[in-house]
Amino acid sequence: MRGDFFIYNDEFIPAENFNDQEQEGIVVYEVLRIKNGYPLFFEDHYKRLINSCELIKQNVDVEVGTLFEKITGLASKNNIEVGNVMLKFVFGRSVHREILYFIPHSYPSEEDYIKGVKAGLLYAERKNPEAKVEQGIKQLANQRLEKSDLYEVFLVDKEGYLTEGSRSNFFFVKNEKLYTTPLNRVLKGITLLKVLEIAKHYKIEVVFERIPVSDLNKYDAAFITGTSPKILPVNKIEDIEYDPDNKLVKRLLKHYNKMIAQDIEKYSDM
Repeated sequence: MRGDFFIYNDEFIPAENFNDQEQEGIVVYEVLRIKNGYPLFFEDHYKRLINSCELIKQNVDVEVGTLFEKITGLASKNNIEVGNVMLKFVFGRSVHREILYFIPHSYPSEEDYIKGVKAGLLYAERKNPEAKVEQGIKQLANQRLEKSDLYEVFLVDKEGYLTEGSRSNFFFVKNEKLYTTPLNRVLKGITLLKVLEIAKHYKIEVVFERIPVSDLNKYDAAFITGTSPKILPVNKIEDIEYDPDNKLVKRLLKHYNKMIAQDIEKYSDM
């Protein structure tokens, strides 16, 4: 973890007392990006958090305002203006634990946004893709990533179709259209939803269809979306190359950065 304090069931606890064993059980989680001390797109994260709990039939009684104050309070307590916060609801046999803490983050460089990043394939799939619940996929993906120069791996199901990234969603571009997996087959990332908002506003066509590995060479460009990468061009998936300088991808990133600025502006008078 990062910082001098974390929150455990409403209390600030010194970092040296952090205990991974307290996270054993069914874990529902969110990773929120902090900028200027405030969580970006907080309401969207909150809604997804509650939805994930409902999907596994767990009730959580936490008010949106209360949770917001905890996150901003943790940022202030640690004197952290920029970073990523991990929020976990841990459901054990008889108790519900709530844990918030800053995690190390790695944001793409300016060069990554210009030249794009490499991605690979991982033949694995989540059992309940619409719920943000720990399922072991992250560990498998990290093992692959640590042994390579890949930025991300795309999950492939048993039928040979891409679903999502291990920690991101993805889009492909062909003839000024966006292509992505049907939403009921993936964890709907907040950045993905923002891209769809942008596409709707600017009348950019989005095609939701299952994408087989065999069709990866049919697209002009590809990009991933996520809390840390935002909208990040992909220049290669395995041995298939894509254009990282695609105009539509650049346009989407410009609009997304504008949405971030507008979201931060909401807190300027607080």
